[in-house]
This record gives sequence, C-alpha cells and structure tokens, in this order.
Amino acid sequence: MLRYFFRINIMLLKILLIPGKITPYDTTVMKWRIWPRDVHMNFHMSNESMLSIMNFGRYDFIIRSGLLKTMIKNRWTPLIGSAVARFRRSLPLFACIEIHTRLLSWDEKYGYFEQKVIHKKKIAGVLYTKGLFRAPGRNVPMPEVFKSLNINPEKSPIPEFVKLWLAMERDPDINVIKI
Repeated sequence: MLRYFFRINIMLLKILLIPGKITPYDTTVMKWRIWPRDVHMNFHMSNESMLSIMNFGRYDFIIRSGLLKTMIKNRWTPLIGSAVARFRRSLPLFACIEIHTRLLSWDEKYGYFEQKVIHKKKIAGVLYTKGLFRAPGRNVPMPEVFKSLNINPEKSPIPEFVKLWLAMERDPDINVIKI
C-alpha cells in the first residue's frame, strides 16, 4: 500500500512539472522504471505490478484530460467493469518502460481503454479495460462525461474484437473466438 501511495505522489508531481492538457482523442505516455518491489522470484516484472502501473496510466489520462475537477465537483468515481490483458514479453529489473494509454472507443455507458507497456520499442503487455464513471446513485453516461469537458464527441465505432469481448461477457459458455 505504501508503494502505491508513493507512486501516486510521484505521478502527480510529474504531471504538475510537465503540464499538458489532452483531449479524449489523444494518447498519453508515462515513463517508468522497474524497481525490485515490482519483480517476483524470476527477477522480471510480475503481472500484478504491470496491471498496477497501468492504473497510473489511466489516472494520468483522467487528470490531463481535465476530468479530475469535474469528478471532484460531482463526486464521480471511475470504475473498471472488466479487463483483458496479454503479457507478451518479460520486463527485467531496472528496465525503463513506457505506458501508452488511449480511449479506444465508447458507447452510452462505457469507455474502452487500450494500454500498452513498451520496452525497447516493443510491446511487452497490452490491457483493454471497460470502465465507467459512477455518481451517487447512478452511472454517468459517456455523453455527459464529454459534455463536462465541453466536447461534442464524434461517433465512436466499437472495434470488432471489443464486440467479441462483450459477447463473451454476456455468454459465459463462449469459449472459442475466431478472429
């Protein structure tokens, strides 16, 4: 828990020192180093640590987009409904990595994020998350989220693989996906 608190403060400091407002159509990039507390007995980054640092990429995206003030004012909470991860390469101790975060698409209820962990210009991990904002007693529709940023959102087509993922969530008996 202390590690998480420490990293949140470092992230906030970086954002304050390196300002830059983004739109929901932009990709954020955060640079990180893998420390001994991030690795497991094989001396490479654990899956748990990779997923944990991807949280920071989404926090960075929310803060840089200007949503934090609206969230505090309206008591909105960001929630992840589900996630799909793929770990492609091991990440050694002390490696420098980048976390690329972007809003892939959205529908009335959810925003779909894509995050990539890049090491030496190669993808080490990919995470897709389905998230929403929750206000007291209700979900916040994505058009309302965009309106809070003074943005009239363009139509966002849902990629086919996201449609397949959503179909799997609706029907737990689906066990084979043909792409």
